[in-house]
Amino acid sequence: LFSHTSGIDTANVQRLLSKKSTGSKQWELRKRLEKKEEELVVVRTTCQDLLGGKEQFVDGAIQIETRLRNKLAKVHDAFQTCSNENTTFRDEDVRQKERVSQLIRERDHH
Repeated sequence: LFSHTSGIDTANVQRLLSKKSTGSKQWELRKRLEKKEEELVVVRTTCQDLLGGKEQFVDGAIQIETRLRNKLAKVHDAFQTCSNENTTFRDEDVRQKERVSQLIRERDHH
């Protein structure tokens, strides 16, 4: 019935099943079973609490990531705006320098 590596001997299992339990043995087994059932309730409750905590953690992480993405998008937009303004100012500066150079040439030419 069981593999040899399991350490469970079929003859031994049959011997244990065929024995008649005494009243005190049954009482001990019931008490052990009740204790294990109580332990199982604690394990189940703990698992449920852990799963609930995991959900809270995941929800919190998602909210943080969303806020960070929004802030990053705002910083990116601000950077683009600054870059565009810098280009505009630089172009205007070049035009003004060209205009000044032209005025100086015209003045020196006359």
